[in-house]
Amino acid sequence: VRAALARWAIRQPDDEETLALRLYTELALALGIVVILAFNTWAWGLAERHGLQPMFLVGLVALIPFYLSMALPWIRYVRSPSLDLSAAAGVDLTEVKEWLDEVSAKHRLPPFEIRVQTGNLLNALAMGGLFRHLVVLGGGLLAKMPPEEIKGILAHEIAHVIRRDVALRLVPAASLGLIAQVLVILNFVDPLWDDGHPWAAAATVFVCGGLLLGLFPALVSRRAEYGADRLAVELLGDHAPLEAGLRRFAELESTPLDYNPGSHPPMSKRIEAMRRFAAENLPAGAPRD
Repeated sequence: VRAALARWAIRQPDDEETLALRLYTELALALGIVVILAFNTWAWGLAERHGLQPMFLVGLVALIPFYLSMALPWIRYVRSPSLDLSAAAGVDLTEVKEWLDEVSAKHRLPPFEIRVQTGNLLNALAMGGLFRHLVVLGGGLLAKMPPEEIKGILAHEIAHVIRRDVALRLVPAASLGLIAQVLVILNFVDPLWDDGHPWAAAATVFVCGGLLLGLFPALVSRRAEYGADRLAVELLGDHAPLEAGLRRFAELESTPLDYNPGSHPPMSKRIEAMRRFAAENLPAGAPRD
């Protein structure tokens, strides 16, 4: 569960990074979860000592997905190198940076801190913050995507920040699933184990975990992707940059456009939806500012 939540939170597949960065990330991940679990244990014991019903503290486990999604990406990437706009992998991204500043001013957002992931990550991510937003560009994107396609991918990630998808949709969905899983363990799995039915207990854990920690957050995530695509088309004034970026991403990953990863809709359906949205909402031949 730790590994699955971590990969979901930072949206990062395996890539070539230094051993030191991997160890640093794993250490931050482990320490954060240990602190949260220790706090939960302390609060549970405190409630019992004062004659309170500790069951109302079950919601504290929601601190885990909050930490993984809202804090760990900052800890992981804040030390990454800043983007050198004059010579970033031989690509001039000055226009992209200017566009980011315009989007930030138009939507009254804090400025975006652009960092480069040291590796071959074929992805980008944007994390909201109080005083500054973090934008991470994968090393693979800078090396293999032209600026216009990078702009399209960034528009999608920035749309997540503007819509606050992580804070208002994805983290709550993961938190509710995790709380429900803990309640299942306390009320069903533990009694099965105590009654001498370990296989039934294990089956209950895995089946409910798949539904509550996998399927439920994935359904919320899929809806959020469509919403971010629509807003990205509005920010760009056209669907072409994002469509080109998605097609290039699929090409680089050697995956068909109709591949269904579970947490995201197939790219073919996303492209179809954004084309339909652009046709219905953007003036023909006059991209919106």
